Amino acid sequence: MLSKYATELKRITDRINSNDIIGIVHHDDSDGNCAGVIIAKALEKLRGRRIDFEISGNYYDIKEFCSKCIRKKANYVFITDITAEQQPQLLKELSKHATVILLDHHKSYGDVSSKNILFIKSHFYNPKIEPAKYCAAKLCYDLFSELVDLSDIDWICSIGIIGDMGYEQWKDFVDTALKKQGLKVKKDIFQTEFGKINSLVLSSRLYSMTLRNRIFEILYDADNYKDVLKSELQKAGAVIEEINWYLKNHKKFMKKYGDLLLFEIKPKYGINADLSTQLAGIYPHNTIIVAVEMRGKIAISARRADFKKPMNTLLEKATEGISDSNAGGHSVAAGAGVRKNDYEKVIGRIISLS
Repeated sequence: MLSKYATELKRITDRINSNDIIGIVHHDDSDGNCAGVIIAKALEKLRGRRIDFEISGNYYDIKEFCSKCIRKKANYVFITDITAEQQPQLLKELSKHATVILLDHHKSYGDVSSKNILFIKSHFYNPKIEPAKYCAAKLCYDLFSELVDLSDIDWICSIGIIGDMGYEQWKDFVDTALKKQGLKVKKDIFQTEFGKINSLVLSSRLYSMTLRNRIFEILYDADNYKDVLKSELQKAGAVIEEINWYLKNHKKFMKKYGDLLLFEIKPKYGINADLSTQLAGIYPHNTIIVAVEMRGKIAISARRADFKKPMNTLLEKATEGISDSNAGGHSVAAGAGVRKNDYEKVIGRIISLS
């Protein structure tokens, strides 16, 4: 018997025909790309041909996403790993043109369910699992697996899990996928082949827009993990080298405030999110803050691997009332952007709130 949400999803997929225009919108990180690929693979099996287009980007690109989908005359739009409900009017406008399916695992910013919008959060699907641990890739894999066999792409789902710090929650799933590929399970999951692909994906989105826009297609067209490892994503090795350099030398930049560790760095690439994730693996019981200047603003990444303090709440409170700022994410991983002139005020709040 199908679950409630799989039943609702099936009602929609049963209506899709080969002539309908289908688009997938997804976050451009590992989890978002993998979730998008999983949806695309499932839909291809269900209707017999590939999706018509995909769009990747960030949380603040929702207006652009919706406009593109309308221009492309999409009949069905699947949005994943993006809190699109933060812009309900834009979703409502899009739903006048297409059926919208929003599959996400961030906290809910309001219910946008309607006749033409299917709204599913991971904590709707399984309220027993902390949303931050139930990444979009695993949510999409589990939901669509109720409709079609996706066991051949469990390795893609595993990459998304690793990328969103969900390995501890889904260890058995990822370990099984590794063994199925004839690979060894390692103490440091980032040192496995799946972990290395995650690093390539994250680094590629920083290396160049050209490479960033190729991630989805490379994952989609790959027959196995080996195809991804030997793909053009290897060009992003320079980004990986920079991350590794900062990891090796991180203590030179570390400032300690109680259990908060602050790293203010000036890298060539925007490695703050990826670096903070790996530093959280080294210091799982500390709040990790990595700050980097990017395009005239300061990008702040926050991580807390033991879930003892919610990073999304921390950054939201720290940026409250600060104009031209944004903040959001999960309890374990969150991000914010502030103007340079406001950085000292915001970082002071972060320290005092930690």
